Amino acid sequence: RDVTGVQTCALPISGSLAEDDVVALLRDHSGLIWAGGPSLFDSIDPAQRAITTWYGSDGHLLGGKHAQVTSVFARPDGSVWLGSDNGGIDIVSAEHGHSRRLAPEDGRPDTALPRSSALSMVDAPDGSVYIGTAKGLYRTRDGGRSVERAAFPGLPPTALVRALCVDGNRLWIGGPSGLAQVDLSVQGAAAQSVTSLRGADITSLNCRDNEALWVGTQTGLARYWPATGHTDRPWPET
Repeated sequence: RDVTGVQTCALPISGSLAEDDVVALLRDHSGLIWAGGPSLFDSIDPAQRAITTWYGSDGHLLGGKHAQVTSVFARPDGSVWLGSDNGGIDIVSAEHGHSRRLAPEDGRPDTALPRSSALSMVDAPDGSVYIGTAKGLYRTRDGGRSVERAAFPGLPPTALVRALCVDGNRLWIGGPSGLAQVDLSVQGAAAQSVTSLRGADITSLNCRDNEALWVGTQTGLARYWPATGHTDRPWPET
């Protein structure tokens, strides 16, 4: 559908975001900053000192329902993917000013997103996108036109997936039960739990090729070194 009612205002204006509660923040490859939250989806251009309001503040977004933006993800093609707390993903083209929707659907757990929060997204080496939800891990291979459950032995089908990260061919999966990894280069590979972080309630992940994996948890920040299997806490609680 077309995105209508786009408004732009100068950054110095007090309260210029559509709403003040920002729960998802991302900077894309072009330098735009995207902010999402309850009834909020704005993009900020620091170079022009301007804010663009895509959906306004009337509470109608993500399928025409009142929803909270729970995740924001930028792809190499310039599109921005927007996940919500009531299921589904909007794929927004900043260049062309329109979006399309990967909608949730009841009764099709293997071929449609569930009606639950879309919490994280990440690109895979083969061009597919993995989507972590409150009711399992999903994958789209065709740019968001269809979706399938990503089934890996060792990962419960309806596991809550809060955080995703890809390091080379390794997919890292974080949630309330800890951290797991899958070798995407091996067909039928199982999800392997990281013993030192088993039971950690993971909220965020950040990784780069051949470097440490930074792990945000409900009890602080941890750092995991895949090459050695060592885990440490650079800033332990006092």
